[in-house]
Amino acid sequence: MLGFTNIGHAVATASLCLTVVCAAEAAADHPGGATTLPAGRRPGIDEPFANLSLDERFLLAPGRAFFRDPWVPAPATTTARDGLGPLFNAHACVSCHPGGGRGKLDDDGAPSVALLLRLGRAAGDGIVEPDPVYGDQLQTRGLARSAPGAVAEGAVDVTWASERGAFADGTSFALRRPDWRVADPAYGALDPATRPSARLAPSVRGTGLLEAIPAAALLAREDVDDRDGDGISGRASRVLGDDGRVDVGRFGWKALQPTLRLQVAAALRNDLGITSPPRPTQPCTPAETACLASPSGADPPGGVEIPEHLLARLTQFTATLAVAARPRAGAEGMDSGEELFVRARCDACHVPSWETGAGPEPAAAGHRIRPYTDLLLHDMGPGLADAVGEGDATAAEWRTPALWGLGRAVRDPRRTSLLHDGRARDVTEAILWHGGEAQSSRDAFARMSADERSALLRFLESL
Repeated sequence: MLGFTNIGHAVATASLCLTVVCAAEAAADHPGGATTLPAGRRPGIDEPFANLSLDERFLLAPGRAFFRDPWVPAPATTTARDGLGPLFNAHACVSCHPGGGRGKLDDDGAPSVALLLRLGRAAGDGIVEPDPVYGDQLQTRGLARSAPGAVAEGAVDVTWASERGAFADGTSFALRRPDWRVADPAYGALDPATRPSARLAPSVRGTGLLEAIPAAALLAREDVDDRDGDGISGRASRVLGDDGRVDVGRFGWKALQPTLRLQVAAALRNDLGITSPPRPTQPCTPAETACLASPSGADPPGGVEIPEHLLARLTQFTATLAVAARPRAGAEGMDSGEELFVRARCDACHVPSWETGAGPEPAAAGHRIRPYTDLLLHDMGPGLADAVGEGDATAAEWRTPALWGLGRAVRDPRRTSLLHDGRARDVTEAILWHGGEAQSSRDAFARMSADERSALLRFLESL
C-alpha cells in the first residue's frame, strides 16, 4: 500500500481539535456551521458561504462567471473564454451542476448532459487502461458536424430492466437496472474489452468544507482489514496530489481527486475540453487526428486555455458554494428517524459530523459540519459494481457520498436521480441497491415496518 509522504504525521495527530480553536457542535439545522445559508434561502451559484464579508463576496465574481457562462470555440475575440472542445460534453460547469447542485437524468430516465460515460478495459493485475481510440471518457459533442473536423465520439444509450422484490412485511418494490452503451461510435468500434460506466454529476455545494476535513481524521476511520468485525472496512483512496506525492482522494464517485483544484481541472479538460496547468493536454487519442489538429484557445500559443490565476478563481468560487439550512430539522418525528438511521448503522459510512481544519479556503476552517459522509471507499457489492473499476478503486468500491442537500434533490419525483448513475428514483430505491459492506444496513431497512421506513425516509429527506 502506498505511503503518505504528503501527509507526514497525520495519523499521529488525529485528535479532535486540529484547528486553532475547536469548533462547536453543528446545530442540526446548520449543516455547514457558520457557512450555512440563512433559513429559507435557496442554494445556488449566487449564494456563497454565509460567513464571507462583502469584500470576499465581491472577489468571487470572476469565478462565478467562469462557472456560469459558456465557453466558445477558438479562435474568438473573447480570448479569456475561448477554447471549448474540440471534443466535449457541455459548454459550462453549470450545464451539469445546475445552481451548483447535482445533475439529473431526463424525465423518462434518458441520458442528460449531466451524465457521462467513463471507459475502461481490464489489463490484468488490477490495472485499468483507457480505450485505445476513445480514451477514458466518451465525449458526446464535437466542434464539427462532419469530417474533417473533430466530431462527437458517440452518444450515450441506455436500456432499463426492472427487478422486483418485497420488504419483510410483504410490501413490494421495484428497482431499475441500467445497461449503458455507446451508440453510433464515430471513430470505429470500441476495443472489445472496453466497458462503459455512467457517472451523474454530483452537487458541488459544500465541497470547500469537505476539502477542509483533515486527512488525519479521515485516515483514523480506515479499517481496511475489518479489525472490529463489523463487516465495514472503508479505506482512503490513494492518489497523486498537486505536488505529485501521494494524498487522500476526496472528490469524484471513485475519489480520484485529492483537491478541489484538481477536480475542477479534470472536469474542465474531460467535460469541456479546456486545458489548465494541472491538465495541459486535450483528451485526444492518436486515432483522433482532427481533434489533435484543432486550434487551441491558449493565450499565448503553446500555453493553456485557463491560466493558473483564473483556475484559482474558479476553484475558490466552487469551494465557497454554500449548503442550505435544514428547515425541518426539529420537526416532529425527526428524532425517531435519526434513531433508526443509527440503529441500521447507516452512520458507519455516512458519518454525521466532522470538524474542519485549515485548508485552501480560509472561510471553511474551524467549523463543525454535518455532511453525512466519511469520504472513504467502500465495497458496495456486485449490484452497484462497475465493469472494471477506476483509479485506486476496485469495480465495487465507491466513495461515500455526502447526504446534505438530499431533501432538495428528491423534491421533484419525476427527475429524482440518485446513486452514481441516477438509477434510483427515490431514497428507498437508493437504499435497496446497497450491498457489500452496506448489506446489513440495507437488510435492516428491509425488515422495518412501514411506519419505521417512513420515519427513516422523512429524516433522510430533511437533510
